[in-house]
Amino acid sequence: MISSTGYTNPIAIPGEPECHTEEFLTLAELKHLIQLLDQSDVAELEVRATESQARLVLRKAKPKEDYALQEEHAIVEEVVEAKEDLHYTVISPHVGTFRSSSHARAGNQPLVTIGEHVKQGQHMGMIQSLNILNEVETPVPGKIIEILVKDGQPIEYGQPLMVVEKQ
Repeated sequence: MISSTGYTNPIAIPGEPECHTEEFLTLAELKHLIQLLDQSDVAELEVRATESQARLVLRKAKPKEDYALQEEHAIVEEVVEAKEDLHYTVISPHVGTFRSSSHARAGNQPLVTIGEHVKQGQHMGMIQSLNILNEVETPVPGKIIEILVKDGQPIEYGQPLMVVEKQ
């Protein structure tokens, strides 16, 4: 018997006679449940018997990755890490609205532009949160190669703002 949110239904196994015994699960029913679990996307199946308070939990085993795939994955990670060593992504330290310029700067010119060389600690933009402007500084010297957000765009904590090519 399968119990699912209060319903008790006998398990119908194709090609097998329907059985109504006092047992929790017959061997044929258990084999059928395991087969259904293997053929589905379900990761876990719980079966309860209401009369005897018996409970059975079947969990799908996690598939092991092929050794060749693991090796290929490691090579790809090494290439990505090498590429990341050349670039630094500046992330948002706050939630708020990104401001690319300082109000004190003439004509509201952006603090940095693509291709511009920056020093460590240089102001790259501001995040306005609750009418407070928080400065965003570059932690590494280098060249701005990508600006990922626009002036006035709402941003989240940890969101990538700019990519700096390290010097």
